[in-house]
Amino acid sequence: MATLYIEPRHQSGDILRLVRATIESEVAKLELALKMAVKRLTPFEEKYGVTSEHFLATMTAEDLDGKDDEYVHWAGEYN
Repeated sequence: MATLYIEPRHQSGDILRLVRATIESEVAKLELALKMAVKRLTPFEEKYGVTSEHFLATMTAEDLDGKDDEYVHWAGEYN
């Protein structure tokens, strides 16, 4: 993980507050997106008893009840 340090050239903290708020907002969006992705992947993983990583590495559409449609949804969500 990288750490970014921002040092304003003038004494006003407005820029620093704006940058901090923008970064915090982006982090919140990414955390929500990750939570939603996990929520959509969990049913597939529970149904077939494998992780999404294992699914992509070893399984094909023929291994799934929903065949191509289910494979595309699962793989698309994971990638």
